[in-house]
Amino acid sequence: MKREAVSDTDAEVYQAAAREAWRAIGATGQLRLTVTSDSMRPLLQAGDVVVVQPVDPIILQPGEVMVVQRGGEWITHRLVAVDGRGWHMHGDNTRYADEPASAAE
Repeated sequence: MKREAVSDTDAEVYQAAAREAWRAIGATGQLRLTVTSDSMRPLLQAGDVVVVQPVDPIILQPGEVMVVQRGGEWITHRLVAVDGRGWHMHGDNTRYADEPASAAE
C-alpha cells in the first residue's frame, strides 16, 4: 500500500496522541485487553489477551496489528493503509474495512 507523506501538523497530532496513550496505560507501560470477538480470527479469537504498548504512530506500517480506542471501545485490527484521512484498518475475519482511525483514536 502507498503511504502518503505526513505533514508537520499531522506529526504533532500523532505525537500528542502517543503521549495520551502513554498516560492511559500508566506506570506499567502496557495495557492488557481481552479479545471479545472473532474479527481477527485465526490470529486472535475471543478470550485471547493482547498486550498493548504505545508506539509512535508515524512508524506503523500496513500489515501490522494495531489497537485504537473508538467510542469507549478498544479495537484490535490490522492496518491496511495510511493516508490523509487516517489509518485504515480491517479485521482479518471481517467483510468490510473500518472507518479510518484518527490520531486521537
